[in-house]
Amino acid sequence: MADVESRAWIQVADAEERVLAAGIHAEALVHEEHTHAKASILEVEARADEAVEELEEHLRGRTATLQMQNKALRLQVRRAQHQKARAVEAAESATQAATSLEKPTLVIKAKGIIPDTTRTLIRDMVALGLKVDQVTGVMNAVAHASGVTVEGEVSNRSIRRITLEGLVASRCQIAWESLNADGITLSCDGTTIKNINYDSRYLHANTGTSHQRRFLGISSASNHTSDTQLHGWKTHTQEIFDTYNESPRGLENPLDIRSFLQKVHGMLTDHAEDQKRLKKLFEEWRRCTDRELRGERAMAEIAPLDLLPILAEEAAAAVERAGGAESWARLTAEELEVVDLGIRQAVISRLGEVTYQSLPQSERQLADLFIHAGCCMHKELNSVKGGNTRMMAFWAKTGVQAPCLLMNRDNDAAAQTGSSVARSQAEERSSGGAVKLAELAGALFRHKDDKKGQQDATRYFFEATLAAGELLVHLQHYRDFLEIVRDKKETGRFNHMESNVWKGLHDVPTITELCALALYSQSVSHPYMREVRGPQDGLTNHLDLGPLHDRLKAHMACVVADPSVLLAPDATYVKGSLDGKPWERPQVFATVHELAPNLPHLREVVIEFFAGAAETWERFTAEYASTGTLAKLSTVLRHRAWMPSTNDENEGALGILRLSARSSPTKSLHQHNAQVMYRLNDTSTYVATWASPEEQRFYRQKAREIDSGGLERKRRADIAADNERTAKKKRDERKAKADKKKERRARLARDVTPISDLTKLTLARTTVKLIDEQLDWHREFFDSGPKDTKKIPMKKLLTNKELKLHALIAAVERYNAAGRPEVRIDAEEGLVENEVDDGGYNSDE
Repeated sequence: MADVESRAWIQVADAEERVLAAGIHAEALVHEEHTHAKASILEVEARADEAVEELEEHLRGRTATLQMQNKALRLQVRRAQHQKARAVEAAESATQAATSLEKPTLVIKAKGIIPDTTRTLIRDMVALGLKVDQVTGVMNAVAHASGVTVEGEVSNRSIRRITLEGLVASRCQIAWESLNADGITLSCDGTTIKNINYDSRYLHANTGTSHQRRFLGISSASNHTSDTQLHGWKTHTQEIFDTYNESPRGLENPLDIRSFLQKVHGMLTDHAEDQKRLKKLFEEWRRCTDRELRGERAMAEIAPLDLLPILAEEAAAAVERAGGAESWARLTAEELEVVDLGIRQAVISRLGEVTYQSLPQSERQLADLFIHAGCCMHKELNSVKGGNTRMMAFWAKTGVQAPCLLMNRDNDAAAQTGSSVARSQAEERSSGGAVKLAELAGALFRHKDDKKGQQDATRYFFEATLAAGELLVHLQHYRDFLEIVRDKKETGRFNHMESNVWKGLHDVPTITELCALALYSQSVSHPYMREVRGPQDGLTNHLDLGPLHDRLKAHMACVVADPSVLLAPDATYVKGSLDGKPWERPQVFATVHELAPNLPHLREVVIEFFAGAAETWERFTAEYASTGTLAKLSTVLRHRAWMPSTNDENEGALGILRLSARSSPTKSLHQHNAQVMYRLNDTSTYVATWASPEEQRFYRQKAREIDSGGLERKRRADIAADNERTAKKKRDERKAKADKKKERRARLARDVTPISDLTKLTLARTTVKLIDEQLDWHREFFDSGPKDTKKIPMKKLLTNKELKLHALIAAVERYNAAGRPEVRIDAEEGLVENEVDDGGYNSDE
């Protein structure tokens, strides 16, 4: 029973615990549900607040939009009348456009940018000769006449810069084309314009049988020495290759100027001595750069251990040159850097020479190939000079009546009113003959200054008489014209130049010389020019003219041996002309034969002229000798070293510069080069074919640098500075010369006493030193007049003691005959006046 009760109480307690736990759980559930419900209510309230805010914001934005639209509508209403008027105007314009053709537009500048097509047009117009300030007007005029609308305008400064873009492009073109050439030849010439030296340069790029001519431009120089000309070549070519290497194409494919020089195989100049030396200097520069380039390539390939012995030898040589180890140790860091550079250069040159010597003979021949050729027109010109010199000597040699002297005004006055000495000097300083007459006639009838001479009157006169031509062909017409010139003057007299020309036109010996010159021109000059220039002017290879010059010299010898080929009544061009073709001017040949019966010495003069010209031809055609370099060249090498037969290109370029300096005196040299190079080199085609947008952008950038760099100002300043240096140098030289002369005079006056006793002047009693001192005294103090009046021969003519003694005896005799005049020494020389001792004798004897 107790157990049952006990279990009952346990069950009751358990039930109570379960009820209590269920109550607690229910209470927890109720609390949780309450919390969740409260959170849900808060979330709903928050969402409701957000929705209200969004709605309010939307309403505010919508209100603002409606307000703006309302304002816009009010503004549109206000502009309605204006819009209506514009709409009517637009409708009218559209109607007109629909009833007529649309005009094309030339865009000169749009949004501040000048298109590349317009830049090309501007460069082309300037290249054709338009001045900068004419370009805009011409474009507008042409556009108006063509019915084209012009958009924008360009300033003169922009036009100048666009022109300089052509200079940059032309430099890049020259460098690029030289890369693809098999061989290159150069040519140059110089002139002086307003006392400033200018040098013109050309290049010919030879590839197979194709030969491209490229103008390199003109540069000014302080002088015309060979060293200055070489410096001009170096700076000019370096400038071209530097410009190319800065361009986008050059950055991608750079060029080395030394590779360019390796391709240079010839140079065409005139025959002056400075040009011969220039050739040697250029050839040496070319050789050094060739060895340098080969040496650098060899150094890059040689093993370091193989290089060490060579480096050690050159370093040892450098130490020895420095004066030994002690001197070497005293060198500064800067001096050592210079010496190290010299050692490296010596090693490179040595390796380059070894590499060159290891080449096959054919490659060494190509590496050494450098031909110097002389312009054929200069050859012909010098032949005329040689013939004229021989012809002028003929009159004195034979003693026959020479051509009359055509003196200038001062010499003529001295000859008319002066003493016999003055008359003799005037005659010695004057000349006559055909060449002098032609010079005076050119100055009178066709003076280069259009304010001088009779060129206009000559043209009017010869138009009236249907005659014009050379002095010989129209001899009587020139005489008649001069009479008109004289008679229309108030005084009825010739001026001095007209008088000289009149006298020359009536002088038989002068006319004889004119005939010789005329025959030479018809027989040699014109046929030679025809063959030199060839049927296609500019394509004749100078190196192929050896046979022509052999034939020319044979023709000259034929005329000298038998002048009847020109003077016989039945003479024709078949034998008389160099090329066997008709005379260039048959009237000239006919006129000579008409005058020949009245010219007794014509045959002898013709022989002398042709003989003198033949001698000159021998000297000026040495490059074509059978044993020379040209005779040994193969056809391939002749094409690589192709060069024109004449230097007309550079002559013409300098002529263009001279004309440009007259018409546009303020144009810079860079602008001139840009204009001429762009035209002559056909750079517009190069730009159209090869220049990318990046390349043309570089042209614009480089042109701005040139334009803003003050290069023209610097060029003129350099010339002025060099003139100042030259003037100072000349002043110093003159002062040194004057000081030396003063010292010499002082020494002679102090140490030398003139000998007046002729009995003491014997070979046995004199020494060479004594005779020289006495002669110097007489030259300085007694025989001290102008050089052409001195009686004592020049020292170079007194080659031995006997001749010197004879000259001294003659000087003493003149001195004694003059009464032994007192010698006065300028007090500024630090000397006093002294009386010459009439019986003194030098104590050194």
